[in-house]
Amino acid sequence: MRDYVSASQLQPMITLYIPFFPSQRAGDTIHSPDHCLLGAGWFPISREVIQLTRPNGSSMPVKRYVVSKSGERQLVLYWFQAHGRVLASEWQAKYYLISDSIHVNRSDGGMVRLMTPVLDGESPDAAQARMMRLGSQFLPLIDSYTPR
Repeated sequence: MRDYVSASQLQPMITLYIPFFPSQRAGDTIHSPDHCLLGAGWFPISREVIQLTRPNGSSMPVKRYVVSKSGERQLVLYWFQAHGRVLASEWQAKYYLISDSIHVNRSDGGMVRLMTPVLDGESPDAAQARMMRLGSQFLPLIDSYTPR
């Protein structure tokens, strides 16, 4: 987990969280930020799956949430990644966890989550554009660190 701030501009922090599980067994599996966010008191304002454009022009599905707590709003983007797949669906991620365990004897996998505050008067789209100025720098690197 890392928090990023711009040294040259006064902009909100962007948090990058990438948990990796070398083996997912009962009690030690990737779980959805949906559960963590709600459990931490965040209330979803909007939820959708969007196509995020990578720097190379290809796209990938990600979950996009705007959440609120105590008057603060946060934009959250997350997805699951393993064995060359990028998935926005928790259910698809669980399906492939079982399938890969059976067919290739592997249960490793990871998730990527980005969060940033949505400022007063700022739209979630503007917060996402601000977030992706950083995100576009590391998206190409994630593939080389996730299991193939």
